[in-house]
Amino acid sequence: MNIIRNILAAALCCAVLLGCGCSGAPSAVNSSIYETTAYFDESHVASAFEIPDSVNKSASPHLTYLGCREIEGSPALEMYAKSVNVDAASLITIEHISDDAYEARLSELISSDLSPDLTDKRENSFPLLMSRNMYEDLTSYMDISAPQWDSFREYVDHYTFKGSRYFYPTSITVSPQLLAYDKMTFVQYNIPDPEKLWKNGEWTWESLDECTKLFRAAFDTVNDIYGADIADNVFATMDNSPVRRDETGKLSNNCLNGALFAELEDFFAHFSCNQENQNISAITDSSAVFMSADESIIGKLRQAEINVGIVPYPECSEIGKYTVKAVSDGFLVPKGAKNITGAASFINSSRLADAGEDGRKFREKQMRKLGLLRSDAEWIEFIRESDKMEPLIVDGQCLDSEANAAISELLTALDSMYYGGYALQNDLSVIDRDLERINAVI
Repeated sequence: MNIIRNILAAALCCAVLLGCGCSGAPSAVNSSIYETTAYFDESHVASAFEIPDSVNKSASPHLTYLGCREIEGSPALEMYAKSVNVDAASLITIEHISDDAYEARLSELISSDLSPDLTDKRENSFPLLMSRNMYEDLTSYMDISAPQWDSFREYVDHYTFKGSRYFYPTSITVSPQLLAYDKMTFVQYNIPDPEKLWKNGEWTWESLDECTKLFRAAFDTVNDIYGADIADNVFATMDNSPVRRDETGKLSNNCLNGALFAELEDFFAHFSCNQENQNISAITDSSAVFMSADESIIGKLRQAEINVGIVPYPECSEIGKYTVKAVSDGFLVPKGAKNITGAASFINSSRLADAGEDGRKFREKQMRKLGLLRSDAEWIEFIRESDKMEPLIVDGQCLDSEANAAISELLTALDSMYYGGYALQNDLSVIDRDLERINAVI
């Protein structure tokens, strides 16, 4: 099954949209980007909320929530209210909390037997907070065979922890993982068009290097790719992330010490990258050949009247696929929650709302706000719907603040490194030490 095709709506939603991310589309795309697949009709909605008979059902549908989202008035809450036939305004008690106070507050509520029913998935939820027994196992409360989970089974399985399922993602984001460029500049200086190369199956690291050399010759520049998160995207493209988690939750420094990184090190030693990701001047001033871009960046380039070209990072030659960095979003049920059944139904509602008409309307509105042309959105769809695209879940670093800081420092340094001006071994030793420390408590 083509996972990207089945999660089209979610795949086109950039990280900006989750914060609660070429002119002339190919002829193969003949439908609107906003015409999402209708997974469910009204008869499916009722069965989607059925809970196994072995589970004790809550007498009240009321929920409590701890997090930072705007839950009131959300499509998820409205759909949950419909499923239990109760007015949405009276269904949930909300406590908003800042990121830095979240973990301490959740721990306080759990220890006081005042656990909320719902909370947000955070970067360090897996495996760190999971190993601290802070969430409820939802396996017996959720029907994985329900239609809304059909295309998400792989993602649910990804978050299995010691044989149990704690997290059922409600949406998946596969942004940025794109390179944007000025098509007119490429035409003016007779540089091969990467979009055409991609459609012809000729978009490789070698062809990117050739485009870069021609661009340098025209502009005498060395800022070949510009933007934040380039190192993270390159690792994902190579079917890797800096830290991997096995089925027991143990962490390993997956690629920084291996043969693959030796190959990537040469790439980073010749590409100068800048962290000012929101500044599009590198493209508008022709000081960079490509910009690492999500939908918001592409919209800004459009508003600057740039004829934008869009391609993915080149494929990993070892697996013959374009691996796309994917980030999941959704809710968890804290340990000791009093209404796990209702929380499970709300999570179902959130997934249904994201995949249904309300989610489609929301994304359409946000795409217009970002300034994208419909042809841009259709071309992004065409790229991400390709049979050669494979998602790779990369949820931040998923560790504690100290370990995350070490990983972030390494990735930032790689994004900024030029001609070997950075010593890797210091950060590598810090990361290895932090992973060993965290594995000891998982």
